[in-house]
Amino acid sequence: MLKLNDKSVEAQLLLAEIAIRQNKISEAETQLEALRNLTPPLNPIQRARVMVLQGRALEAQPAKIGEALPSYIEAIQLVGDKDVGPTVAATSLLARQATALETSDPAKAAELRAQADQLLAPLTERAEKDAGLATTLGGAYLDAKNPLKAEQWVRKALASRPNDIEAHFRLAEALRMQERLDESLAMLKKAYDLAPERVDVGLELAREYERRGRELEAGTMYDRLLTGKEVSIDLRGRAGRFFIRQGNFDKAKEQGEAIAAIDAQNPAGQYVRGEVLLNANQTEEARRLFQQAVDADPNPQFFDALGRAAERWAAETGDTRFKDEALRAYTDAVKGDPRIFTSQVGKARLLLDRRDAKGALATLKEAEAIKAGDPEVAYGMGLAYVGLNQRKEAITWLNKSMVAKPRAIAAYRLALLYLDADQGGATVSSLTTAVKLGLEEEVQSGKLLEWLTDAMYTLGQMEYERRNHGAAKRAWNQYIARSPKDQARVDEVKRALALMP
Repeated sequence: MLKLNDKSVEAQLLLAEIAIRQNKISEAETQLEALRNLTPPLNPIQRARVMVLQGRALEAQPAKIGEALPSYIEAIQLVGDKDVGPTVAATSLLARQATALETSDPAKAAELRAQADQLLAPLTERAEKDAGLATTLGGAYLDAKNPLKAEQWVRKALASRPNDIEAHFRLAEALRMQERLDESLAMLKKAYDLAPERVDVGLELAREYERRGRELEAGTMYDRLLTGKEVSIDLRGRAGRFFIRQGNFDKAKEQGEAIAAIDAQNPAGQYVRGEVLLNANQTEEARRLFQQAVDADPNPQFFDALGRAAERWAAETGDTRFKDEALRAYTDAVKGDPRIFTSQVGKARLLLDRRDAKGALATLKEAEAIKAGDPEVAYGMGLAYVGLNQRKEAITWLNKSMVAKPRAIAAYRLALLYLDADQGGATVSSLTTAVKLGLEEEVQSGKLLEWLTDAMYTLGQMEYERRNHGAAKRAWNQYIARSPKDQARVDEVKRALALMP
């Protein structure tokens, strides 16, 4: 456009908007500064657009986000009620700021929401007579996290235009925010039935099925959307993630490859392909793709995947540097989204590996709040309390982990705690369980458990002291069969076996 008219205001505004979307903030601000200094000056509508773009550029810079609101307010003053865009931008910003302060400063959050309502109030008189504006106002109230008012205005719009797809779509969101989930789903279905060509509506319907745990219907919806005329990279990425969560890696692979054919550097596509590779035990290749994905898009889910791949690669190579990489990735993931359970557990696991029991315990408590009763969390809590020398709590959590998922190493650690507490019966019971489960695990994995040899020795010793000679013989014979390196102990066991009846 600028090649045709290098003084075109519309072209310069468009270039500034593109630069912001590409996160080229310095370039956008230079363009906007030039627009502000034009002679003759811009008209009020154009100046308002400059100020909205300036606000968006400021929002893109965390250190300057507080300066964005005055830009939006100036734009509102320039256009009044002729353009609702500046008002929507301002109220959206206020809503995000309020949400961020909801826990730490609820009074300030309420003040910001009230300010958003004040900005929206002047639009209400026009919206009473304009169904389109009523729908827009409803969307603005959604952005302001006020679903009750959003519902009120969208329903007004639907009273005049009962087949308005956008109004149905926004009403569904308002109902969902109020946790009126059945009504929300019904409204989404109606919106999609009215306009099955609307991919955004279909995608939201698929995601709602996912949120409701209706996986079959979600899968059917994704399959339907993927056969449409317009299949965007975003749709393929979301479908790929869904198929990964379902364990359907063949379908996920199709979407990852389709994205790569269009844009090999797309981070969603890199993530999907990485998960497919990780599932195929191509760990190093997966880790590299995940790294490329987070470099382009610091998405918490991508960081979680990078953490899992790096942690596995550390185990496969024995190179502890990758444990550090995994810990950083998990930490970045939970910073972006504290609800990512696998990252919370992975972070705790690596903190335990570093003997940071206090840090691990704090992280595991967050994981427990997300998913109570998980055996991995319970086991980690037990280990953390062991590290903090809190034996009673350690025994409680290790027992919880055994109830949720019996595992050899948890039984062995329980046995050591009971042994230290001089609880002979509990020690023998836990050692017996540890040996039984440990032998089964060795058969399944094909790998020897180093601690199992000591467990067999200790079990034999305790059974011998209890004069349970049959059990002592079994344990010690299993011990001898493993060709232990401690020859003095081996000789001791053989002498005891020779003397037993």
